[in-house]
Amino acid sequence: MLQKFKSFIRTHLISDQSSILRLYHNLTAWFWALVFYFPARRMHVIAVTGTNGKTSCCNLLYQAYSKLGIKTSMLSTVNYAINNQVFDNKQKMSTLPAFKLNRLLRKMSRAGSQVLIIEATSHAACQGRLNGIKFDQLIFTNLGHDHLEYHGSFEAYKKAKISYLNKLKPKSVFVYNADDSYAQDFVDKAPVAVKTQSFGFSLNANACISNLEESLDSTKFDCNLNEAKLSMHIRLLGRYNAINIAAVVLSLKEYGFELAEIQNVIGDLRPVAGRLDVLTKDLKTFIFDYAHDTESLENLLQFVSQHKTGELWVLFGCTGGNRDKVKRPKMGTVAEKYANKIILTNDDPYNEDPVVIIADILAGIQNHGNVMQIVDRSEAIKYALENMQSNDVLVLAGKGGEKVIAIGEDLICFDEKQIVLDFFNDRI
Repeated sequence: MLQKFKSFIRTHLISDQSSILRLYHNLTAWFWALVFYFPARRMHVIAVTGTNGKTSCCNLLYQAYSKLGIKTSMLSTVNYAINNQVFDNKQKMSTLPAFKLNRLLRKMSRAGSQVLIIEATSHAACQGRLNGIKFDQLIFTNLGHDHLEYHGSFEAYKKAKISYLNKLKPKSVFVYNADDSYAQDFVDKAPVAVKTQSFGFSLNANACISNLEESLDSTKFDCNLNEAKLSMHIRLLGRYNAINIAAVVLSLKEYGFELAEIQNVIGDLRPVAGRLDVLTKDLKTFIFDYAHDTESLENLLQFVSQHKTGELWVLFGCTGGNRDKVKRPKMGTVAEKYANKIILTNDDPYNEDPVVIIADILAGIQNHGNVMQIVDRSEAIKYALENMQSNDVLVLAGKGGEKVIAIGEDLICFDEKQIVLDFFNDRI
């Protein structure tokens, strides 16, 4: 009841863009940072911002620092960690509200964590959730169109991301994706005392990727630094995971690790749950990925289409709650471009009618002959499982490693990878 009342107030009386509400959030964040006595100050803070790749980058950084003997804590969209303990993030928030965040940071600090890795979102920037925290490193992954229903425009969204540069300490480092078309906008705003380092396929990048070889099993590439070339063979898939690894290499190097140490640890990094997470059963391949916007879905489907042998199925929906409706038909267009079969279903509908959301996606698809509309995501998955043929690939996009689905005001337990596993286990 209380949650419904809060929802009514926010929907009908005070908008998310209200200057009063933003002031309240910012003051509250400073208050809790002070109450918990600025708990991040004893840790080396690495913040990761951007549109896509934040969770993957955070988890890869966490693995790398931990394997190199550093006590490391992490906060990401799908999970958080305190040293060697990893927990699911069931809040459906990448950057936690100020009270929960500072309470958790104090727990991490008291556990002796030396490094803190944290996702820095645009919502959190506007609401000041990271007030009281200064960064030793800021990593920028990329910038696309997302959360425009909250920010009102792309420029406002970009400005929120750029604002994190003001949280860098003197003599800290800004690590950025040189391939991104908006990277220079960030570099131009970096404080003079901050060191800048770049990664990507650009020949001018400080960590330059070359000789990329991709498959559905692994990825090989060279990471060229000024003084050396590191040959990488990783279990992570896709071009953008090579980019994530290059960012990790620079972060470790800036922290003080030798290149030989970095080379040894990279090959041991594991895929992040729900991020290009591949499962093979009965000659069928299932790929679970968080891709939830036009750019990330196209990158994902383009990669899979290049390496599939059978038909490509894609199962996805779009987030409800009137969030960023503009991307819905665009995602439909992308799906039609690459997939042989499309199943439109629930993502997180919240209080919005799922049928309307699906209709919005369908508006971007010209040929409806290969499209199925099944609102219940569990039933949609079962339909695909029962109709796929050998060598077919099913991409389940939008949920990734999440363990809940938001319907109305409720967060309902939902694990789509387990649904697939149970289907095959029941047939034994």
